[in-house]
Amino acid sequence: MELSCRARIAAAALTAVTAATCLTLVAACGSQAAPRLATTAYAVSHGGPPHGSRAASLALGRKMVGQVRRPPGSRAIRAPRRLPWYLRAPAQGIGAIHRVDVARFYTSGRSMRASYAYLKRHVPRGYVLQGSGYLGQGSRPVLDFVTYSPKSVPRWVDTATLVVGVARGRHGRSVLRADGEVAWFPPRSAAEHLRPAAYRAVTITRMSPAGHSVTRTFRARSAIARLARILNSLPASAGGSVSCQPVASTYRLVFRPRAGHPRFAVTAFDCYQDGTDQVTVAGRAQPALADAGNRVAAAARRLLHRQPH
Repeated sequence: MELSCRARIAAAALTAVTAATCLTLVAACGSQAAPRLATTAYAVSHGGPPHGSRAASLALGRKMVGQVRRPPGSRAIRAPRRLPWYLRAPAQGIGAIHRVDVARFYTSGRSMRASYAYLKRHVPRGYVLQGSGYLGQGSRPVLDFVTYSPKSVPRWVDTATLVVGVARGRHGRSVLRADGEVAWFPPRSAAEHLRPAAYRAVTITRMSPAGHSVTRTFRARSAIARLARILNSLPASAGGSVSCQPVASTYRLVFRPRAGHPRFAVTAFDCYQDGTDQVTVAGRAQPALADAGNRVAAAARRLLHRQPH
């Protein structure tokens, strides 16, 4: 669907955060060493969630770029030596740390407007038209663009977008820049695999934006196991920042260990959109978890509605 008002959209528009939002930044690894924790990746073969790699993401990005349905007669070219500012980056970008971009340039005998119209009408097979718009310099559009989303992606992919920008070329022609952008889930650390048998209780605290808090402790094995299943199924976040509406609540889950096991804590944000959960084990920050649907916060909220036991 075409962007409303055809507003000028900066390259980082997908990750713009206004003053009305609060940022949930991805946690970095800490330096505390005791107790000693496993640091190797928790592999899919051991029941962990899927994760990708830079090499696999580059391969997917190249495949995506090759699927663009270009205007007839267009041909691939090298990137021009002197690129205008609006062709130096994708027209829209994925706001993630673990991401790659595969760019290709083409020239078309059609005008900028004609090439843009062709791209809007000819969506690649297996994709949907996600949006369209333009970048302007003053009152003059300098770049039209379309974005496509694949209908399906591998499970290790966080986000994949195919963006094609069209600018004016020489002699009434046009120049196209196609970008296959892929953000992937990195490996999780072995330390943040939660073993229910190692914990005797979980204390959940709900903190509202108004400053009110509710705390309850649950010792039922079923409650601990249910939370562990959710946490162990989540992939590591692709990184970057996530915006969360200020009316959302925050949940702090602290798993009380049995002797010889580390303290395990999770901070989950009950956002309107998908968020991330921050994890610390023995006081050491672990890779944040991508929580589509805010499953941890939802589970914590349901437990707080029950009587502790």
